[in-house]
Amino acid sequence: MSNSKEKDEDILKKLEWFFNGGYKETDIRMLPDNYFFIEEILKLDEFAGVSISEVHNAVHSDGKLRFSVRGAKIRLKPPELNLAWILRHGAEKEGFKFADGGYLHLDEMLAHSEFADVNVDDIRRVIDANDKKRFELRSDPSTGRLQVRATQGHSMKVEGIEYTDVNLANAHQFPVVIHGTYLKNWRQISQEGLKTMGRTHIHFAPGEIGEDGVVSGMRGSAEILIYLDLEMALRDGIKFVLSKNKVILSEGDATGTIAPKYFKEVYQRRPRVLIQRRDE
Repeated sequence: MSNSKEKDEDILKKLEWFFNGGYKETDIRMLPDNYFFIEEILKLDEFAGVSISEVHNAVHSDGKLRFSVRGAKIRLKPPELNLAWILRHGAEKEGFKFADGGYLHLDEMLAHSEFADVNVDDIRRVIDANDKKRFELRSDPSTGRLQVRATQGHSMKVEGIEYTDVNLANAHQFPVVIHGTYLKNWRQISQEGLKTMGRTHIHFAPGEIGEDGVVSGMRGSAEILIYLDLEMALRDGIKFVLSKNKVILSEGDATGTIAPKYFKEVYQRRPRVLIQRRDE
């Protein structure tokens, strides 16, 4: 094991200690949404010699995606994010097998250590409160056992998820198709295009978040908005589908890419500034 990997694992163990009750032994103040300032955590003796950049590196290396960093703050991811990780990325790694349609049996999932303090009512609340409608709960048609799934966002191929084809015949229903990203990513995207980035699809919203009926398809914190020429991409053979929670999805071309030539306009979101407009 390399020194950097050992360092990352050591930091992750310390963070786990802190968030699983260690913080109660300190005077560190919890911020809104269960965040803490990283700088204050690093003043603890347990974190002596650890830098903010090393915390960032350790969190990014964590295969279980247990922690969420936002600038100078960090938190343990809440149950809905553990739910997203299991259903979208970690099911097979953790020994689960998807039923057709991407469902997992809820009783089996709740027996997993990631959900040690979570019950069925907690999962119901998470699903009901998720304004992006990322999850669905149902009774197994054969057995009546509760099952849960993510509606989209998987990093592995899942059979049986219902999508609606987006094609030239119905493209007029989606006059605005937007991919949201961050300023740090724009330079590479402007040169190489959009890529699946380890997921099965590239994600688009049918409008800006907050507009009528638009609840998902990009992060609310996105800084750059890329407006797609959907009809041009369809004419060139790129396939698109619509998920049940109204996210437009594409596997891209044969290389998993949607090239920059399909970008109609690109805006910085706040303040609203036009970055690029394609010459027609």
